[in-house]
Amino acid sequence: TIVAARVTEDGLARLAELGYVRRVELDMVSPWDPPVDVTAAEIGAHAVWARLDTAGLPLTGAGVVVADIDSGIDPFHPAFFRADGAYYDWIDVDGDGRFTPGADAVDLNGNGQPDVGESVGFWDGVAYSLRTFDPILDTDDGVYDLGWDHLYVDTNDNGERDYGPGQGYTDDDPTFGEPLLVPDDVNGNGALDPGERLVGLHTSKIRAVYGGGTTYERGVSLTAVEVTSDAMHGTGVSGIVLGGQRGFTRLVGIAPEADLLLASTYDPNNQSGDMLPLLTWSVQQGADVMLHEYAPWAGHHLDGSSNHERFMNSAAANGVAQVNPAGNLGGSDKHMLTAVPTQGQRAVPLLVPQAQYPGEPDYHFLQISLLWRAPERDLGFVLTTPG
Repeated sequence: TIVAARVTEDGLARLAELGYVRRVELDMVSPWDPPVDVTAAEIGAHAVWARLDTAGLPLTGAGVVVADIDSGIDPFHPAFFRADGAYYDWIDVDGDGRFTPGADAVDLNGNGQPDVGESVGFWDGVAYSLRTFDPILDTDDGVYDLGWDHLYVDTNDNGERDYGPGQGYTDDDPTFGEPLLVPDDVNGNGALDPGERLVGLHTSKIRAVYGGGTTYERGVSLTAVEVTSDAMHGTGVSGIVLGGQRGFTRLVGIAPEADLLLASTYDPNNQSGDMLPLLTWSVQQGADVMLHEYAPWAGHHLDGSSNHERFMNSAAANGVAQVNPAGNLGGSDKHMLTAVPTQGQRAVPLLVPQAQYPGEPDYHFLQISLLWRAPERDLGFVLTTPG
């Protein structure tokens, strides 16, 4: 009477309607962190958006500049453009009474006809497991999911979205490529009905990017930013901060109307890991908030005495809020708090495990930091290796 099944999201709803099905439950221990559409509600972001500031404007981050000190960013991602373009009617080319990307068109010139260069294409907005990099949540199904997948105008009818300098686009072009669109689902029924419209994305939310000693500015040179695999983390974090279009897309960052500065730790010309220039640049660019997305636990005093920390204190004293995530070590057994008796000793065991994830190499070195609160006390250390 108990059966295992793989079902899609739509199939799950139909399954629940079967009279002989008494119970359906997830057959796995889910390791995934909740996506931003869940966490934003949990921290009360939606309630804050409904409040007004002293100027009578919604508290959505408008006028605030956030600097993310991170691994880089993909400035071409649809999440980083504002829905401040024109509104367009869509044309039901296939006559089925519903909006179908790939078949229907957008009336860019307002003549009521599906002209050449007005077809609407889409691509899946795929969510990936950060552990295995496999698609999750049934997001790579090839079927248009309103508010999740991405729409574009296929102006040259080649079946894909063209963008970036390689395709002849510059910062002068809205969305740095063929036009991007979002659906305005006014009645919230999950479909774009006749009479509802499409909205053009236009302005980048990214004010500037700093990387490799070069500043790339909005309206000037953002399209020249090098997008590498290292940018994955910075792109995701920046999306959590301000990605998406409030009222149009399902995934929306915590402060969707804010402006972003991205100070990239990735520098192919300098592998020394210089950090203070990134902090200095962020302050000089007018950051109101600095988000420090790096975690140097080993080899640091962590007591506020370093020049790096003193710089952050100085910025905070001048009104620049400092946000420091605690890192990803929770539950990893990489911290230990212990007491050493007077004139005594304490053995601290260290276990170096084998690789945990597919494709991960075995560890080649180990960093150990020992911190204690009383600097006048001299502690001696002995490291005993196996054998």
